[in-house]
Amino acid sequence: MILLSIEKTFASILAAVLFATGLNAANQIVIKSVALESYMTARTMDEKMEFQTYQFMEGNYHPGNRADPGMEKMTFRDIILDIAVNLQKQNFYPIPEKGKSDLLIVVHWGVTSIQESSDDMLGYTSLEDKMGAALSTAQNAGADGIITSSEMNSISDVAFVANNDISMDEANTRSAYYQARLIGMERAYSERIGPSEEFQLKYLLKDERYFVVLMAYDFQKLQKGERELLWTTRYSIRSTGQSFENAIKDMNLLAGNYFGQNRDGLIMKRITDKTRVKLGKIEVIGTEDTE
Repeated sequence: MILLSIEKTFASILAAVLFATGLNAANQIVIKSVALESYMTARTMDEKMEFQTYQFMEGNYHPGNRADPGMEKMTFRDIILDIAVNLQKQNFYPIPEKGKSDLLIVVHWGVTSIQESSDDMLGYTSLEDKMGAALSTAQNAGADGIITSSEMNSISDVAFVANNDISMDEANTRSAYYQARLIGMERAYSERIGPSEEFQLKYLLKDERYFVVLMAYDFQKLQKGERELLWTTRYSIRSTGQSFENAIKDMNLLAGNYFGQNRDGLIMKRITDKTRVKLGKIEVIGTEDTE
């Protein structure tokens, strides 16, 4: 009895810890910031590169698979005004003259799309639910030494559903990987990841997430036909339970500490500083597709 009580207590504690960990992680802002080593070295060694100028370019907008009035309300200009405030933390400043800046920063933003299982939508809990009598007929096929045409059809039906399930699973996995890669969390599907980290990342990915992707190109080289991506920062937060406007301001505020930097792995933090600053006019040029 004592042993049983200890086991129950341990199980309760473990469940509570996992729940608390997941609850805490769900509200975290996840950031992935990478930059060319040569670029980082140049900014460190060359005083002229300590302060860099930039212009924004509108990238792709990902609206997700559900209506979100808050996202539709905020314009691209609203978003970049707040990003610009936080770019100053790393000595990046906007310049109004077109084509004169050091960087062209392409901004992609939106919300991830979580694919709902077709079985869940239709209320299926097992293969029997999906196949009904066909499965029973197929299981009994040939019991008397003779397979009828009806039994053959049932076997074909079961094989079709099974293969279709595999195809759907593969499609959902590909979609989930794409979503994870978009926001910099593809490590969740790496073979080198440990079970604890995999659980944490996939727990975060199970919910839709607001995200922003900044891709900074060498603007002067770009105008000469050379495409050099100097740094990329991807950051996201769970969309459930908060407005897009507040979420993106929190994300920009925290991610601003890492713009233009090269950091190993993922950075996971919760917002603490609610300070807000306003900035003047920002120059926006053109549009570009997501990389």
